[in-house]
Amino acid sequence: PHELLGYYWEVMGDLDRAQRELEIAQRAAPLTSVVNMDLAALPYYRRNYDQALTLYNQYHNLDSEFVPLPFFPAQAYERKGAYDQAIAAAQQTLKSSPDDPALLALIGYAQARAGKTNEFQSLKSRLDEMQHHRYVSPFMLALFYTGGGDKDRGLAELDRAFVIHDPQLIWLNVDPEFDPLRDDPRFNELLRRLKM
Repeated sequence: PHELLGYYWEVMGDLDRAQRELEIAQRAAPLTSVVNMDLAALPYYRRNYDQALTLYNQYHNLDSEFVPLPFFPAQAYERKGAYDQAIAAAQQTLKSSPDDPALLALIGYAQARAGKTNEFQSLKSRLDEMQHHRYVSPFMLALFYTGGGDKDRGLAELDRAFVIHDPQLIWLNVDPEFDPLRDDPRFNELLRRLKM
């Protein structure tokens, strides 16, 4: 129950409460990988990316087979401006899931931020084509376009995610990769509709 409460407070943006609950869960079962990784994610949501990476590596070394957040290190690297490391981390994970649209969106985000316009456009074409054959989360497309600096398209994809009840929207309130949209009234209206 403490793990689930921690998870709840995490997505609601009350990271202090989340940390208290997750630490209780960790004391009860210190080798539970999912709890440890949730604790590693908290500094990421607090925008403390170095600490997030340190904890991720520490907990990952306890159970290297457990990969609940396959693109978490890439996100942390991207947010701290280490774009090449972000791209490399995502591409490493992509080897086992070569058509994972979430990973492709993350790579595109980092490529755009690094100024790699041609690579970003190539991934845009790939994601556009992919949507004709399989489901691609509009939340992840919103992330992709936000990274590319297209706020209007990012917000349109978030609206589409809201309409279809994309479950990844629970992270919208805390995910630092949406920071470029936080000063837009449309983004805050969406948070209001989500009751966040």
